[in-house]
Amino acid sequence: MFCQECGKKNTKESKFCEECGAKLVSNTKKNDKKPMNKKNKTILIIVATILILIVSAFAILSNRFKPANVAKEYFVAVTSGNTDKLYNYFDVKNSDFTSKKIFKKVVILPKAEIVNYSVGEGKISEDGLTMEVPINYITNTSKTSNKAVINLMKDKKNKFLFFDNWKVSNESSELKTDFSIYVPKKSKVILEGINLDKKYLKKNDNSQYDEYVIPQIFKGKYKAIATLKSGLSLESDVNISGSSAYLSSLKLSSKDKEKIEKKLPEIINTIYKNAIDKKAFGDIKKDYDYDGAKLDNLEKGYVYLMNGTTSSGLKKFNTKSAKITSSKTSGSYISVTVKLNFEYTATKSLLGEEKTNSKEDEDIIYLDFDYFKGEYKLVDISSWPKYFSVF
Repeated sequence: MFCQECGKKNTKESKFCEECGAKLVSNTKKNDKKPMNKKNKTILIIVATILILIVSAFAILSNRFKPANVAKEYFVAVTSGNTDKLYNYFDVKNSDFTSKKIFKKVVILPKAEIVNYSVGEGKISEDGLTMEVPINYITNTSKTSNKAVINLMKDKKNKFLFFDNWKVSNESSELKTDFSIYVPKKSKVILEGINLDKKYLKKNDNSQYDEYVIPQIFKGKYKAIATLKSGLSLESDVNISGSSAYLSSLKLSSKDKEKIEKKLPEIINTIYKNAIDKKAFGDIKKDYDYDGAKLDNLEKGYVYLMNGTTSSGLKKFNTKSAKITSSKTSGSYISVTVKLNFEYTATKSLLGEEKTNSKEDEDIIYLDFDYFKGEYKLVDISSWPKYFSVF
């Protein structure tokens, strides 16, 4: 062993230099480290992998929950018509009229295709609780840029403990609270397949309508079926947009519409034949009478019709076709509008000469029906053709 101070060679056992007395230091270091076993190596790799995954997940989630990304995902869901994803943005309890099924049925989403869009810088409120995120976009039907503003609000509960929980507050524009629907008294109503039962019924003094109040309901167009106290079922489209809606313009179902249409030619031809034959209303009243019937309007309409056909010289009348174009409730009756195609023969004396003519024509007529024991009873006629030309 050589001394590091003077270079003198010493024996291996020497601790101090024999020449200068300096402490001798060995050039070789003893390696006391034991090699890492396979188990410890595996644990170290697993721990390192978990740490990498945690850091990566944190970075991904942090980016995902940024207000701009929340607004962007909401915008994409709306413009792509993704009702499944869009429904998840609404912070509502799953009830009769706030279910995903109802949402997909009634909510109408934009139809224009988005060609491109960009998300602008959000404007946060002074208290840091709300934010407006602008999104500029171009559709396939417009050459100029459009702008949508997504309103966000920060929930007091964080996402996964660490991230701000930004929620879309635009859902208020798609929901109505405490929405009232007024229906004819003592009617049973089904709205989009859901019964409006007693839990929605509100006590009121209205003599004509019952009021049903729905706590939360999505805006949109709903199909309603109302069964009146007479047993007649009618249909209506209900537009949920304002604060209330009236089922006052109920219409016939397709089935009942066809049922009446089949009988219309016979009903119309019979009345015209009786008018041509100059039968008094008292003689035909029994054909229209029923328990509780009010036939004053029918009698007035019939007399008016008979007088008109007499002065016009009507001799024959035949209905070629009668199609119901619309129907609605009129008080307790059903009023139908009918497009009538008919043929007739009229004879009239002009300057001592009798002139006869047969023609085809068309007109719009109106009829009112009552519903009694499963049958439609005619109670009023209006605007029926009364004058027939011989030229």
